[in-house]
Amino acid sequence: MTNTQGSPLQLPDIYETRQGHALRDAYERGDMDEARRIEAHVLAEAATTPEEREVFAETLRGAMLFKELTQAKDAGDEARAEEISQRMVKLCSRRTIVQTISAGYLQAGLREGLPKATHDELMAMLAELEVGGEIRRLAESIPVH
Repeated sequence: MTNTQGSPLQLPDIYETRQGHALRDAYERGDMDEARRIEAHVLAEAATTPEEREVFAETLRGAMLFKELTQAKDAGDEARAEEISQRMVKLCSRRTIVQTISAGYLQAGLREGLPKATHDELMAMLAELEVGGEIRRLAESIPVH
């Protein structure tokens, strides 16, 4: 996370941020037992039902793994990227994966535009997710290059 000047955001050294760092580190090590333990502690306060807790947990898992996947691809580490991709398929539903990837494409597209093939893929994912008109209009406004 960065501030508006592009510098890393310094978070206070409190329970919540320490748990966030511990969760990220557990994912990066592939220690899913530890990650789930931390998820359980953090999400216990957020969810109002067991079903909602599982949706939150899977969404968090998908986002963390997607970040890891993007970093591996950016570093040119295709073997690690493939391992992370397989872990994502094992740990997340198709819907969570599609939501996570489409959110990443949407953010990147709004920031820098998208190649036509990626924009087409984003639009297909949004159709699969049956998103509302406002999100579709936002995605349609992304410059294609």
